[in-house]
Amino acid sequence: MNRRDRILSVEVDRGSFDEMRSRIIERARSGVGGHVCFANVHMLHEASLRSDVAAALEASFLVAPDGMPVAKLLSRIGARQERVEGMAMFPSVLAQAARENVSVALFGSDPQTLSAVREKAARELPALRIVEAVSPAHGNVPFSDDAENIRRLKVSGAGLVFVALGCPKQELWMAANSVFLPATMLGVGNAFQTWIGREKRAPPWMRRLCLEWLVRLAQDPGRLWRRYLVSNTWFLVRALPMSILGRRVRG
Repeated sequence: MNRRDRILSVEVDRGSFDEMRSRIIERARSGVGGHVCFANVHMLHEASLRSDVAAALEASFLVAPDGMPVAKLLSRIGARQERVEGMAMFPSVLAQAARENVSVALFGSDPQTLSAVREKAARELPALRIVEAVSPAHGNVPFSDDAENIRRLKVSGAGLVFVALGCPKQELWMAANSVFLPATMLGVGNAFQTWIGREKRAPPWMRRLCLEWLVRLAQDPGRLWRRYLVSNTWFLVRALPMSILGRRVRG
């Protein structure tokens, strides 16, 4: 049975990294579909503002505590909870899929990035079957070429689809299309870029101190400064009573 706790307006799953990876692989092998969200501060903030984002999270079969602040808050209101981040889950699930012969597809990002992911996978995970890679049209969800995108993903037979569109676009796209695909979809944000080395990650000590956002901000200040200013401030204000009282507080 899923173990969930409410963090502000979102129900977040509890469990270890390995347990959640196992749930993802088992779901992919079952062929029943569904989607996975990796909840960080920005996603929680979006869910508090937009009912469609909140609904997309509620409809997912797994909401992992991606952000260190989210994991720390879960630990504060109950048993200790480790961070289960999409950046780390992406390569780990790829490796597990290679071992268990689960085929995968890539969706999102640009053609150059998708090619780089396939090339690295061929070198490091030769048993992995990447059966499709789709870079959708630009714009908002739904994409103008979604009918063809869904057709390609469905006929590929992929058991797992990694969706790299960024928050909240990827969550909205997965929720809208999960009924059409038997694959398990994971919203992994910038995981493609990070895995191929195009973007740097913060060192472990910064991640433990909830400072990874500073490294991302330094790499893309024009796009991210407003997000972090607003989302981080909102989280501090809303989560402080929860942290002090050690109990659930609605968003």
